[in-house]
Amino acid sequence: MIFCGKLGRPFGVRGELVVFWNNDLPPLSSGDDIYGEEKDGYKTLSVKSLSSGGSKCIIAFQEITSPEDAKKLTNTKLYLPEDLLPSLETDEYYSYQLLGMQVLNEQGKKLGVLTNIFNTGSNDIYEILPDGAKAGSEYLIPAVKDIVLKVDVKKGEMIVHELPGLFESEKDKNAL
Repeated sequence: MIFCGKLGRPFGVRGELVVFWNNDLPPLSSGDDIYGEEKDGYKTLSVKSLSSGGSKCIIAFQEITSPEDAKKLTNTKLYLPEDLLPSLETDEYYSYQLLGMQVLNEQGKKLGVLTNIFNTGSNDIYEILPDGAKAGSEYLIPAVKDIVLKVDVKKGEMIVHELPGLFESEKDKNAL
């Protein structure tokens, strides 16, 4: 199962909810099923209607008919089976495929592991944790073509252009 979004607060009086997708395009349409995370597995939810509007949309489920029922689903994480995701073009990938990827510079030097992706609107920001480092020593790099040169999903590797200062810590900068 692939994480694709999260339910927000109830919307209106018919049991609809705000939904925040991982990217701008909802991965499904009316009549499709999606899976809500529960303590002991997943609950199937049938999409009754969906209004799109960027990363924030309004969704209604067949099973939910009141604001009280909708409130119980607030903050529920939504998942789809991987085989239901739309196929991608060459050199395209889903965000989940990048997480855990080894990040290397152009010379093949390991810089760390991609641990998080921040959606900023203009471009994503990748969080890189250097090998053996503790949380708090991550680097942030913009997901732009001038920096991210190659992504190999099969190998689990990303090649980046190492601009001067991009992978320097505050400690390194203060030593200069």
